[in-house]
Amino acid sequence: MPGYKEKQPFYKTNSEILKLDPITDKDLIIFNHYISRKENFQRLSEELPKGLFRISYTSIIKDLGFSRWKAQNIMKYFESKNIIECIEKSTKKGIESLYAYTSVYYDETSENDNTNCNTNNNTNDNTNLYSISNGLEGVDNTNCNTNNSTNHNTSKKELLKRDIKKNSTMSDFKKSDVPPGAFKSDNKKTTSSKRKKPKKVFEESSIEYQLSKELYQYVLEEKPKTRKPDFQKWSKDFDLILRKDERSLEDLKNVIDWIFNGNSNNSNFWKRNISSPGALRGTTKNGADKFAEIYSQMENDNSYTLKQANKSYLEDTDVDLSIEDIIKINLGETNNQ
Repeated sequence: MPGYKEKQPFYKTNSEILKLDPITDKDLIIFNHYISRKENFQRLSEELPKGLFRISYTSIIKDLGFSRWKAQNIMKYFESKNIIECIEKSTKKGIESLYAYTSVYYDETSENDNTNCNTNNNTNDNTNLYSISNGLEGVDNTNCNTNNSTNHNTSKKELLKRDIKKNSTMSDFKKSDVPPGAFKSDNKKTTSSKRKKPKKVFEESSIEYQLSKELYQYVLEEKPKTRKPDFQKWSKDFDLILRKDERSLEDLKNVIDWIFNGNSNNSNFWKRNISSPGALRGTTKNGADKFAEIYSQMENDNSYTLKQANKSYLEDTDVDLSIEDIIKINLGETNNQ
């Protein structure tokens, strides 16, 4: 048929991709294949027009196993070489940005422009033949020039906006239409809510809970009107001191005892300012580790004698013990004779 142009059964490859070395530029070639499949999947599922695709660093890291640094650098390379072009930059976390694969998208838009131009030229030419016979040749030539100029001056950005707007009216994509082996979109919302981890409950017999009750008694002696605290919250703070901050139980008990039983200016200062286990953590106004500074002041307090560490029964006796005796000692069932 005259004027019929058969569409190419394949995409035009960007010249920059053809320059890549299959050995040294392996990651770039893999990424090019990846975004091509992205474009194919989102086009076939009618999510986006031809040549457009959505992508994010998160999806690249998840699908290709690249580090974030590598993903960022490859994206910058593809944009600098004009292989891809950002159309809409996402400003929200978890939402992918819209990109155009330039050799595909702009080739498609140029074909549409040529089609429009040819249609307008044919229509105007027929009008000219009719108008010449009626003496209106000058008017019709003006119309032809105006139409051609309008079509060719349409900016690429306007074409993109037109297609994006058109895409917003498309029907929702069904799961059954997903082509086998295609990449899944990272924008898919999940209806299931995240499972919350159960809160740890501290038994009254636990070390953390006992420390909380002991500290509260000390605080009451200093400030009798202090309300009864949430011992579970205090126990959690003591757990963080012992487990996360890696303080020993012995050091923790000595520090608390020094603060509330010491007679130095330093111990009296902390006695007024420590009213919860959380106050033992963090840093001072000078940026120093608070617990470490309190411990250092305690060690330098000559008026205070540190409590001896609880030595094991085995260190204080020369008696040979059986396995059963050792187990009983560890369980607290045997007193040191």
